[in-house]
Amino acid sequence: MFDRKTITRIILLFIGALIAATALSFLTFSVRAPGFHARIAENITTLSARSQFYPSVLFGRNFSRLDNYTDALMTQLSMDNPARTIAQQALQPLMVVAFFDEVRELPNQVQSLEARYYQGIEPTYEYGRYWHGYRTPLRILGSIFSYQQLRVVNYLCLSVLFAIAGHSIYQLFDEVVLFFYAVSLFAASIYLVPLSLQFLSVFYILFVSNIALCITLLRKGEDAPILEIVALSAMATAFFDLLTAPLIIVGFLAVIYGMWLYRTQERDEGIIARSLAGIYGLWFFVYGAFWAAKSLIASLFGVSGVGSSMANQVVKFITDASVTDWLNAIPYNVATFMGASSLDANVRDVYYWLYVVGFFVFVALSVIVWLIFLEKKQGKLDLAVAKPYLPMLGIAISPFIWWQLMGWHSANHPFVYREIAVFIFGLAMFYRLVYEQVHVETH
Repeated sequence: MFDRKTITRIILLFIGALIAATALSFLTFSVRAPGFHARIAENITTLSARSQFYPSVLFGRNFSRLDNYTDALMTQLSMDNPARTIAQQALQPLMVVAFFDEVRELPNQVQSLEARYYQGIEPTYEYGRYWHGYRTPLRILGSIFSYQQLRVVNYLCLSVLFAIAGHSIYQLFDEVVLFFYAVSLFAASIYLVPLSLQFLSVFYILFVSNIALCITLLRKGEDAPILEIVALSAMATAFFDLLTAPLIIVGFLAVIYGMWLYRTQERDEGIIARSLAGIYGLWFFVYGAFWAAKSLIASLFGVSGVGSSMANQVVKFITDASVTDWLNAIPYNVATFMGASSLDANVRDVYYWLYVVGFFVFVALSVIVWLIFLEKKQGKLDLAVAKPYLPMLGIAISPFIWWQLMGWHSANHPFVYREIAVFIFGLAMFYRLVYEQVHVETH
C-alpha cells in the first residue's frame, strides 16, 4: 500500500500544496476586497439575529445550533489590516477580543466585530494558530453576496455536490449503500450546514474527496490513487477548517474504501484492518504535519509567534479538560444527536442523561433487529460469519475514541456531534456486509 512511488507522490503533493497554501494566503491580502468590507454591516445584522452566539434553528434543539460566534470571528480575520504587513495578515492575523460575556464565559465575537467595523478599534489579539484558508473564498464570494445570499449559494452548491457524490456511490456500489450514505449525512443535519460559514469547509472537502475516490475506483480499480486522495483531503482540511468535524472526512473515505475492498478484492480481516488503519494513520499524520508546517512557513517570512500559538492550543486541548469534560466527551455528542435541548446539553441534567441512555438503547435495538434477520437467514445464528468484517466496525466506533481523546473540545462544542455520521454509516455497512455473506452462504 505504501510503496516508494506512492510515498514520493504524497511528499511532492505535500510540498506543492504547502507552496499553494502559502501563495494563496499572501494573494488573499495582496488584493483588496472593498465589496466584502461594504457588506459587513449587513452581515453583522444577520449574525446578530436571535442570538450572537449559537441560536437554535429547530425548537431549541442543540443539534440545530448555528455558530454566529465563529462566523463573526472568521469575518474579522478576513478583514484588511493596513497596519500589518501582507505576511503578517496572511500568517498571523489580529482580531479584537474586547467584550466578554460572563454568562457564557466567552468573548462576544459579534460585538468585537461591531467595535472593529464601526468604531475602528485596533485589533491586538493574535490568531495565527490555524491556516485560515477559508478567507480566500470568503473575501471573493463575500464581495458578491451578503451572508444571507451566501447561505442560498451554499445550499445550491452542496446540493449539487451531494447529488454527484450520491450518484458516484450508487455507481460504485448500489442503492442500499447510497441510502445509508444519505441517511448518515441527514442524521448529522447536513441540511443546516449552509447556514453557518464555520461548518462548510468539512462538507465541501467530504463530497469532493468522496467523488474523487469513487470515480477513481470505478475507472482504475486497485490502481486508483487512494492514498493520494486521502492525503490531499487531509491537507485541504488543515488549510480550510477550524477543527469542526474533521473525522467525518477520513471516516467516510475509509468506509467507502473498505466496502470496495470487501466487494471486489478480498475478505481477510487482517489485510483489510491494516489498509483502513493505514488510511486513518496517513490522514492524521498529513493533517498534523500540514497544520504544523505553518509555523515553519511563518518563521521563513519573519512572522513570529505562530509556533507558540499552535503549541499553546495543543496544551489547551489537554489541560483545559476538566473531569466533567472527560466524562461528557461522548455523552454530550450522543445527547446532542438524539435531540437534547440546548439547556439540557449545557446544564447536563437528568433529561440530558435520558437522551444518552436513549441513544444506546437505540443502538442495542438495531443490534437485536440485525441478529433476528441473521438468524432467520441462517436458520441457526452463527456470529462467526461477522469476523471478517470487524474492521468496518472499528471504523464505526472511531468517533467515540476521537471524542474521548479530544475531551475538552468534544464536551464543549455543539457541532462536533456531526462526526456520528461515521458511526451510522460504518455500522450500517457492517450490518450489510455480514448479511450479504450470510446470503451467499445460504444460497
